Amino acid sequence: MNLIEEVNKRKVAIFDFDGLMVNSEQVIFTALQKLFAKYNVNLTWNYFANHIGIPVSDALPQFYNDHPIALSYDDFLIQRNQVIKDEMQNSLRLMPGLTSLITRLKQKDFILAIGTSAKRKYLEDILHKYHLYDFFAHIVTIDEVKRGKPYPDLFLAVLKQTSFAHQDAFILEDSPSGIQAAKAAGIMSIAIPAPMVNLSHFSDATFIVSSLESLVKSFDKAS
Repeated sequence: MNLIEEVNKRKVAIFDFDGLMVNSEQVIFTALQKLFAKYNVNLTWNYFANHIGIPVSDALPQFYNDHPIALSYDDFLIQRNQVIKDEMQNSLRLMPGLTSLITRLKQKDFILAIGTSAKRKYLEDILHKYHLYDFFAHIVTIDEVKRGKPYPDLFLAVLKQTSFAHQDAFILEDSPSGIQAAKAAGIMSIAIPAPMVNLSHFSDATFIVSSLESLVKSFDKAS
């Protein structure tokens, strides 16, 4: 099965957001690692990576329970929000290859959409900051569905908005839970795995590529 040939059969490109479009997963990890280090607790990337793609409301209690620190949960949330805000202001970047990929897909008349476990305000603030908001015809966030990934609700909601069927779309994801959600929705998926995540966790992906940049190169070679 040829990746570009299969992509070209589709009409809708559905993007994940955190870790795929922006380097927010690495930024958030660095912030949380600093927070836990203040209390002599080590947060590892392997632990963090296993929670990528899971809604924050589900992941944070697990982080707190698995890494005991001398803070109430409410105080943990306050400090967590502050360190992430500070780190985001200093270190957030677009992922390499993103703008080139968006350009290629728009040239091919794809409808661009986002299905993400992120909150809408957070997402829209970043999209506007980088002047990307207007490229996406449809956006569904965790605020609009009952269940996040690995359930298919986000992607099914995107399809409903577009009026296209599952065979008309493909999904770009960096997390195992996102790939599981894509499979549950019956939508072709392209995995761009987060660093150091075991590739066996992406066995349900239709395709696996190393980066957005490599995907752009595949488009260029095929043109």
